Amino acid sequence: MSSRALNVPILIAVACLGPLALAILAYYVPNDFTERKLANPERALLPEPQPLPQVALRTQGGGTTGPDWAQYRWSLIYARITPCEGQCASDLARLTEVYLALGRNRARMQRVLLLSYEEFRMAGDPELLVGYLDRDHDAELVNALGAELLEQGRIFVVDPLGNLVMSYPPAPDQALLLEDLERLLDVSRIG
Repeated sequence: MSSRALNVPILIAVACLGPLALAILAYYVPNDFTERKLANPERALLPEPQPLPQVALRTQGGGTTGPDWAQYRWSLIYARITPCEGQCASDLARLTEVYLALGRNRARMQRVLLLSYEEFRMAGDPELLVGYLDRDHDAELVNALGAELLEQGRIFVVDPLGNLVMSYPPAPDQALLLEDLERLLDVSRIG
């Protein structure tokens, strides 16, 4: 038997089992998105999605949202429960720039501003959902987001199922935030 005849079964085995082996490796070996080392340790893809409690938000003008306000689309949330002396407007402007840079994926996302005091008013941005948090009335939501994080201000990403999936410190690097959001939206099949 020639060596060429011996190589044929090996080539057939590689052609048939090779894609299966690669698929198993791709599934079980950590990929670049979920396991990459982040430049800022406070910026993170959460190890497991955390469901947000379904709580109606008080809005400007005394109205309320439905309890499912964080569902059906991706939510990019800036939340703070302490006075921010203009810092909120600056952080929100930076977040809006990232949102606008998403291009066509922007339709899959909503921006949400959560504050604890109603003195801060946002006018002229109909796409922005503004809600007010009260530590006592909305304790379940405040605890889910982390009261200590909300004191400094925090950016959260919530998936269309209402799960908290990412968290960032205030004023993150806009390029890195945009990169993370684009990657997340590219691999996501929901929203």
